[in-house]
Amino acid sequence: MKSLLGCQDAWEVVEEGFEEPTTTTGYTSAQTKALKEARSKDNATLYMLFRAVDESGFEKIASATTSKEAWDILEKSVQRSQSSQASASPNSSLRVGGHEDERVEKCI
Repeated sequence: MKSLLGCQDAWEVVEEGFEEPTTTTGYTSAQTKALKEARSKDNATLYMLFRAVDESGFEKIASATTSKEAWDILEKSVQRSQSSQASASPNSSLRVGGHEDERVEKCI
């Protein structure tokens, strides 16, 4: 996922995040233009994240309003998943080919 965002020059947006200013009063035209560009880049990045995940992932991030928020949700989801897998028995035998002596150690 980082590669996808990186090749689109969008990873920086995820890392730094985008925060909508409470007011733009007093912004110069250059500042207004920069804000529009930053907002647009964040929206494009959020869209890429929406498109890159499966239905389950989309349901988790659908309410996110920024790409950083969506990424943080996905990251926490993966960490929880890995944590629950690690707490399960780390080794379980899996019979291969139906023979008792053909066992493979399977990491859960």
